[in-house]
Amino acid sequence: MLCHKLLLDYSFPFCSAVPCLEGNGLDLLHADVHELYERLQDINDKERFIPGPLKDSIKSTEKRAKNHWFTDEQGVDGPETLIALDRELQLLHEIRSEANQCKLSDCSEASWNMHVHMPLLKHALSGHSTVRVEPGMSAKIASPFVLTANGKATVVESKMVDFTLLVWLNKGKPHSSFHDPPYSEADSQQIARIATHVWHQPLEAQFVNQSLYAPPQFAPIACNIETKTSTSPNQGKLQLSVWTAAWFKRISELLPNHKPPTIPLIHVVGHEWHISFASFHGTHIEVAEELAMGDTRTIIGLYQLIVSLRKLGDWIETRYRTWAEEAFMQGREMTAQ
Repeated sequence: MLCHKLLLDYSFPFCSAVPCLEGNGLDLLHADVHELYERLQDINDKERFIPGPLKDSIKSTEKRAKNHWFTDEQGVDGPETLIALDRELQLLHEIRSEANQCKLSDCSEASWNMHVHMPLLKHALSGHSTVRVEPGMSAKIASPFVLTANGKATVVESKMVDFTLLVWLNKGKPHSSFHDPPYSEADSQQIARIATHVWHQPLEAQFVNQSLYAPPQFAPIACNIETKTSTSPNQGKLQLSVWTAAWFKRISELLPNHKPPTIPLIHVVGHEWHISFASFHGTHIEVAEELAMGDTRTIIGLYQLIVSLRKLGDWIETRYRTWAEEAFMQGREMTAQ
């Protein structure tokens, strides 16, 4: 595996990419994403990622499908499960059709996002109640965290990304209204800790992330997603780099006594989805080489993609949330002193 190092100059915290030393597998990644990365590698290798009850149906249309692509699901092929799996397969066919139409018609990035990416993300993560897919096209970086260029006064454009995945507790609000459903005590306590820490910041900095955009005010960003058409692939990595560097700067100032977590970065170009991981090292950020997640060109690629996204959702609800709980618990204690 390779990675790139993004060097930070905090007087002018612009990120420039330089190669890191080569390594193999997990040795370039922090321990907080080792298990996730291994699961994503398994899916990339086509290891048991399609529901077993669909084997006959998939093999009837995908002649090269292998037995080891399918999960061993004993006792889960009841009527309700089969109906749900058939509905999902139908939805994936619809998403593939939309994606192929977008490609054929040379659609804009906005059109891909509306017809393909948002429906896919929402479906894949629908089983993760505390993960929200939030469009980020209006979430500009707040001025204290806008990056500048290599020690010069020229400000780098405030690059936004297309989507973020948020830790979404109590519908993103620290206080419930009369009409809200009851929330779990753990969720309520966690968002209260986040809100308390945010409210102790100066008035112009009362947000947990690097943007003034209202929806994620109390919802930590756990993953950044940038989408591009196949005619403009390179710009996406720059936008991800600038946006993510600004987030690390914000979190390191908000929680100076707690190391920021590794952040997954998803880069979409046309049909193809890739994931990389950004880790903060004080003076620089390291971004591991991309790993393919799947694609929207084929049904097989779509199954790889939704299973990869669900593994990412599992990670957000476990490892990332554990980081947030520990960081804001410590932050609350520091604030109270």
